Amino acid sequence: MSKKNKKEEKTIYKHRNCIIELTPTEQHQEMVTITKTPKIRKEFEGRRYLTLEHAHNQLETFESERLIKSKESYVKKQLKEVVILEGQGFNFVKSTGRER
Repeated sequence: MSKKNKKEEKTIYKHRNCIIELTPTEQHQEMVTITKTPKIRKEFEGRRYLTLEHAHNQLETFESERLIKSKESYVKKQLKEVVILEGQGFNFVKSTGRER
């Protein structure tokens, strides 16, 4: 069996430590199911997607949002040097002396 045939028969994929298996149906030949995930991505376990690309996109979106949320406190800390943060929004901007 050649390497090309082995790749065509592949039914299990791994993306971001998630195991994704090909689970075709009569209507959707490219359907995949996420069968195993790390603890941080447990909400994806058992989910089915029409294509492998759809599953990848959902995992990447989740990771992007998680990264953005993790940087929230860092950004607020950096902004405290320039902006006074009160309550829910920004109420006052300190003068830098560069205003026209």
